[in-house]
Amino acid sequence: MAALILWLIFTTIVGACVGSFLNVVIYRLPAGESLVSPPSHCPKCQHKLAWYDNVPVLGWLWLRGKCRYCANPISAQYPIIEAITGLLIGGWFYICYFTNLRPDFSGPGLDATWLIFLVNGVLLAGLLAATLIDARHFIIPLQIPWTITLAAFVLLPTAVAMWPWSFKHVELPPAVQNGMPLMPSERLKLVDEPYRHSATVRIAIEQGRTTWPTIHGSDNRVDVCAVPHLSYYQTPRALCAMVGLIVAIVLLRLGVLPRSFDDELPEDDQAHHEADDPEVWLAHPHPRREVLKECLFLALPFAGWFLGGFVQIYYDGAPLWFTTLGGVVLGYLAGAVTVWATRILGTLGFGKEAMGLGDVHLMGAVGAVCGWQIGVLAFFVAPFLGLAWTAGAAGLGRLLHREIRVIPYGPHLAAATVILMVMREPVLVYFGMLLGG
Repeated sequence: MAALILWLIFTTIVGACVGSFLNVVIYRLPAGESLVSPPSHCPKCQHKLAWYDNVPVLGWLWLRGKCRYCANPISAQYPIIEAITGLLIGGWFYICYFTNLRPDFSGPGLDATWLIFLVNGVLLAGLLAATLIDARHFIIPLQIPWTITLAAFVLLPTAVAMWPWSFKHVELPPAVQNGMPLMPSERLKLVDEPYRHSATVRIAIEQGRTTWPTIHGSDNRVDVCAVPHLSYYQTPRALCAMVGLIVAIVLLRLGVLPRSFDDELPEDDQAHHEADDPEVWLAHPHPRREVLKECLFLALPFAGWFLGGFVQIYYDGAPLWFTTLGGVVLGYLAGAVTVWATRILGTLGFGKEAMGLGDVHLMGAVGAVCGWQIGVLAFFVAPFLGLAWTAGAAGLGRLLHREIRVIPYGPHLAAATVILMVMREPVLVYFGMLLGG
């Protein structure tokens, strides 16, 4: 426990340092500036800051919120974002390893799951950066969801490959699968692939009034993982769909597939106009025609999914890292397609571009890290948060006799994702019951 407390403190400090970097991302990325050069400097006098001036939160407090060289005030945004990021990542560490709300992946302990926690930390930092940029500029720079997605594609299968014994699953007996309680003396078979979601296993075990059942005659604690996961029969479908997506991107780059909304403002001018009035750039003379081009683009991934059904793996089972990769791919595709389908249907229905592609990529990244269920559910939880924000902003505006600015959809998607990450297990159990699982 003492070691975990030290790790909690360390993680919170690292989170604050990540927040310092997010300040650079939030300021420079929408402006098209490099994140590396020039080094950190005062925005007023352009003087390069010393390393001790950049210590998260403490550096700003030590300088009393003023530049050491020109005495001009430094925005309180910097320490606030550093503190929020530290508390966000440190708080997630606390939930994962200290509370009963911990996700299943953290069950094997920090030694075997730190890489998965790292991916979750990248997601939380990316969601915060995307939220603040989208709220200010009405855009989500694609570099943010791309970074999250890349981390999920590389690190989640790697984590499972490095510690495969920590991510085994237990097969529930038929009676338990049909709703009967698990008996304390029940022996369960250890398998690589779950028949049900891991939360079902946990609930069944709790109903049996035993912490963990006997596994093959031993008393070893067996946990289950909450990393995205597919059966080895479905994994080829997801991977073939991803191949179709890659082919579509290549054809788009080569000009074989037409780009949608290609006659809008140049990219360097777009952010400026979006920040002033999003309606300026959302207006397009032929939006319905443009989204039909996106349907043509999406036809290739769907064709890959269909053809993947004919692909067979000719050996008994598949390594867990392989099916984890399939789950990551499916999560990405499901999260992205859910938003993209809404964008297309909304544009066809209302005759105006609905949502942005930044939201598509963001929810794809969420699905890649958290699984397809969270990637899809977060999209449907977000509208309720949006309605609550709108109602609260309207009431506050009347109270203060001023208009509260409406924020775009991206921050609501991010907030919904964080809520579902924390409430993952009860939400997925209820979701499974709705689906009859």
